[in-house]
Amino acid sequence: MEFDRPNGSPSTRPASWLATAGLVFAGLATGLLAAVLALYLIFGGSSGGAIVLFTLLTLVPAVALGLKGSRLARAYSSGLAACWIAAAGALLLSFDQDQGATPEALDEAKAQILASGAPAYFVGDRADEHYLDDVYLDDACFAPTNPEPVKTDPGCQRRAGKQIAMFWYGESCEAGGEAGCWPSISIQTAPLSWNLSDGACRRLDPVLGVPTVWLDENGSLDGPAIVLFTGSSLVAIVSDDTQEDGDLDQPLELARQLRPLSKSSAVTSLPPPSPDLLAAVEIACSTSPE
Repeated sequence: MEFDRPNGSPSTRPASWLATAGLVFAGLATGLLAAVLALYLIFGGSSGGAIVLFTLLTLVPAVALGLKGSRLARAYSSGLAACWIAAAGALLLSFDQDQGATPEALDEAKAQILASGAPAYFVGDRADEHYLDDVYLDDACFAPTNPEPVKTDPGCQRRAGKQIAMFWYGESCEAGGEAGCWPSISIQTAPLSWNLSDGACRRLDPVLGVPTVWLDENGSLDGPAIVLFTGSSLVAIVSDDTQEDGDLDQPLELARQLRPLSKSSAVTSLPPPSPDLLAAVEIACSTSPE
């Protein structure tokens, strides 16, 4: 004689556990697809949008299903939640590992630049949403925050002894390609040692009362840049916007905020360029602002 087994008897448990495990893996798969979409947005330059999208596709439904769903729904939500927790942990670890120089190191580097007497311009401790990440005087490829000379830098010989004051804001790993991570915004103050004709150079309207040009893929720079000429120096602003789509609005706005490192507030004008510097601009760049 056979008897009907009640629900939850040994014969039904394997199928129940298989269904639960299957839904957990389904949640994990959904989370991975959400991660792929988020990575697509990150490589498109929208890190904030990627975080919001990933959270909406994983954590939000995981919480909703976990609170009010059935046992199987909670299994699916656990897979989603596991993906979000793993991504959040990886993000926190990356923040911990990729921190820039400490405030003390930045202050020390600024003091060294001021003590050297080298001209140096920056926009303060923040450029748009990016905080000041590194400061150094590029002299024989030596950085105060990195005590070892970068001998493998292809620009090392070109820049040796040229006293280039560098200010890096933020970090953009995708923009650097095979070269690795690179600052989202960099501001460089250098003497007249670059070949302005090495790449397209055209005049723009003056900024802060000094000649301003657009240099496209100049060999002495790390990418397209807005360049101002003041005193015996040129000040170059390179940003993700100029490298990715040629948008000049952001670097021009930053150019209007430039000030000497020795100043604690904005200035309304910069010193005019020396005759030699002005002559180099007139020879190399188009005289018609665009």
